[in-house]
Amino acid sequence: MASAGLMYFEKRFGEAVADVHKALALAPNSADAVNLASFYLTNSGKAEEAVAASRKAMALNPNYPPNYLCNLGFALRMAGRVEEAIAACRAYDERVPGSGFGLADLAILYRRSGRPDEAADAARRLLAAKPGFTVAAWLKT
Repeated sequence: MASAGLMYFEKRFGEAVADVHKALALAPNSADAVNLASFYLTNSGKAEEAVAASRKAMALNPNYPPNYLCNLGFALRMAGRVEEAIAACRAYDERVPGSGFGLADLAILYRRSGRPDEAADAARRLLAAKPGFTVAAWLKT
């Protein structure tokens, strides 16, 4: 899976996804591996596959850490499943209050769903929690 990360950062997305599938064949019941696969799949344009991976990771580890919710919310957002993504990001924000990832995603999602007041609130909370936050820096993560 580490090589998938390298391939991802080198923008070799097809190879990264192939590596993810190899890793999952070796460790199909590793919740952390499946969750990490979700991240790479989402970023490689395979959002629906990533949603399934995120949900599988959560089923494999019912006491999953908060980043599982973040990956699920991101996958759902990229799959265009806005309301489900909002629910996942809100759950993440409840577990990790003031996180840049959760609040930035919520601001985007609320705006997309025609809720500008909620988008503005999420953006205000984001800037209060992370005063130096910039979209440019966030997009590099």
